[in-house]
Amino acid sequence: MRSVFAGWMDPIFSAEEANRLLGLEGHILLSEPAGGHLLGVAIKGGMADVLTLFVPEDMRRQGVARRLLEQFIEHAKTQGAAGITLEVRADNVAAIGLYHALGFAEVARRVGYYSDGSDALVLTLEFA
Repeated sequence: MRSVFAGWMDPIFSAEEANRLLGLEGHILLSEPAGGHLLGVAIKGGMADVLTLFVPEDMRRQGVARRLLEQFIEHAKTQGAAGITLEVRADNVAAIGLYHALGFAEVARRVGYYSDGSDALVLTLEFA
């Protein structure tokens, strides 16, 4: 089992929570050497899920998130997942643009989903 790295920073999961998830079937942690990570789950026949994708502020707009997502897409395919689902803040224009560029489509909106009252978009990428 892989565990989170020293200096773990993530707005969704603490290091302890992430390590607990990594002990469960189908969970994977992908990371970039210079910073950034994706924690997800992919199980045969189901929809894979991006649980968290975090790139430090100083590493954004350098292709880190794209590389992590592309790795996860390939991983989910090899695991036999039917596609990938993720949630993103409705006001995160840069992330939404990246997801659309990779083929994700909006399937739902969760009004007031976040603690500050912001909406979340649910996006999916279906594998053919």
